Amino acid sequence: MKHFLTTAAFLLIFIFIGCEDSTVNPPVENGATTLYVMNGSAKTLSKINMDDTTIVKNIVLTGEIPNRVRIYDDRIYIVSSGDDNIKIVDPKKDNEILQTIALEAGDNPWDITFASKTKAYVSNLKTNTVAVINLTTGLVTKKIDVGQSPEGMVYKKGKLYVANTGYAGWGQPYAESSVSIINTTTDAVVNTISTFKNSQDLIFAPDGKLHVVSTGDYTTNFGKIAIVDVSSATVVDSVILGGSPGDIEITKDGIGYCSAWGDGTNGFLYSYNASSKAVINGGDNPIKVGANLSGMTYDKDKNVLWLPYMTVWAGDGFVQKFDVKTNAISWVSDVVGNGTSAVAIYNYTK
Repeated sequence: MKHFLTTAAFLLIFIFIGCEDSTVNPPVENGATTLYVMNGSAKTLSKINMDDTTIVKNIVLTGEIPNRVRIYDDRIYIVSSGDDNIKIVDPKKDNEILQTIALEAGDNPWDITFASKTKAYVSNLKTNTVAVINLTTGLVTKKIDVGQSPEGMVYKKGKLYVANTGYAGWGQPYAESSVSIINTTTDAVVNTISTFKNSQDLIFAPDGKLHVVSTGDYTTNFGKIAIVDVSSATVVDSVILGGSPGDIEITKDGIGYCSAWGDGTNGFLYSYNASSKAVINGGDNPIKVGANLSGMTYDKDKNVLWLPYMTVWAGDGFVQKFDVKTNAISWVSDVVGNGTSAVAIYNYTK
């Protein structure tokens, strides 16, 4: 479903919602946890102070077709697919864009991840590349050719793992899906692993295996997890989930959760045991959560999933707190913006 959103987003005329005056921002205490929430159709970032659940809407403009919000080294990074750039925001001055990193026109950046305080990588959906960014200069130093239509990435111990979806355009058959392994010292692809159709996201499990979620083609091929031994760069096992999962998170207790857009009335969560490979909630019995679900985030400190969703496509957006111990929603925010689609966690320290 994520590809539908990217393509359709170019055709929509989005509703503009202006940024609120920064003077309304409540004071932030040391140690406070804040959720930064991306509102796709409003093209803004909002925030929720989780100590008192205060919401400050539309603190900064994201640019056209914001796709991801990430927090690293005391900075907020907003991936703007439509503007082909990355905007950097200081969370302690969260109405101020510190810097904009320009990518090449038509790259359609999807995600960003970090190898160090001075080096980041951006997956470019439309040009089948990963851009290497010097965070000190704000310049792209290299573009690495990977598989077709890369999306999710994860970094570990000098290697970057990139999920290549094989997406070839709306209504077109998918090309081969794969994971590209990049040596971040040489910034060269050192291996490519074939995976299941439409591999969108990936994450490491507690046992060190790489879990790659494949959405399928929404018609005849459905959700699967490829489990990769990175030392041998081979798929050693798999899990058949069913449905059309997009993002993946694995809890500290080893339970994998995958999110799906849903059926219009509910969003879906699928779950499985990352160690035993047993499916808990699959395509035939998903956990039903807020509709039009995308971009979930796992909070390991609170052991919960934060689930951004919207009542209708491009409509009012909310965030749900999903307790993985009870397997249930334990809190729902008030409206945080328009077209809410992603969330990132920030722990404030002076």
